[in-house]
Amino acid sequence: MHKLLFASALSLLAASSTLAATAPQIRSVSYRDLDLSRPEGRATLDRRVENAIRDVCNASVRFAGLFDYAESRRCMRRARAEAGRSVQLAIMRARRAAGQVDLARR
Repeated sequence: MHKLLFASALSLLAASSTLAATAPQIRSVSYRDLDLSRPEGRATLDRRVENAIRDVCNASVRFAGLFDYAESRRCMRRARAEAGRSVQLAIMRARRAAGQVDLARR
């Protein structure tokens, strides 16, 4: 199936004050191999994005204190919000290319 997608990867950008000495971290999440017009493809992309967010925000690291833990959680919230917009756009384009129409509800 030919997919018309704007981009083949999403980028996650997360900046944390605990990482202030370094540049913001960026992770690309590929979805070229996924059919985002199907629920299975969207679920796989969601898992990939969540794994990248956890990696960028050091969510799997043992923290020295409450401040580090709180910074990681803030980083994850910001990264999810940023990635969420990109994911929704990619899904919308994939569904449109597949001939599916999204209707808005009030």
